[in-house]
Amino acid sequence: VNVPIAFDSSDICLSTYSQRLAAIRWAECSEKVKCLIVVTETAVTVRALYREKPSKPILVVTSNRRTARYLHLFQVIVVLMRGAKESLLRSMAQEALCVVGWADRSPPAEGRIPDASAILISNERIAAGSGGESFIFKVEELPFVSRNLNV
Repeated sequence: VNVPIAFDSSDICLSTYSQRLAAIRWAECSEKVKCLIVVTETAVTVRALYREKPSKPILVVTSNRRTARYLHLFQVIVVLMRGAKESLLRSMAQEALCVVGWADRSPPAEGRIPDASAILISNERIAAGSGGESFIFKVEELPFVSRNLNV
């Protein structure tokens, strides 16, 4: 079941730290989850996840060359995509899985269902009142047909 979970950044009950920790625990507790995917223009979320030392690999999708170069200092896999947009998170994450060779690009054969998934983590920008903006920390499971289950 693919149920997106969105945490509002103004929610007093869940700090940003506990939201990231929840995403890591979700990945750690499921054998089907093969990696954590972060779509970002900055390295803030990636650094915070990296500090927790998850056992699953972290795949980062960014369109910012400076961020991509910086993230090579960490033990993460970086995919540089031109024109990465928050509105295309799921499709960019799917494409990144194909680029690194973890997901099959061709549509699944008849009767073949997704056999793996990834945890997609993002900070989505939303318009707020009076011309301002706010961010929502979003975590969701992204199923895919794997090419190699030994991720």
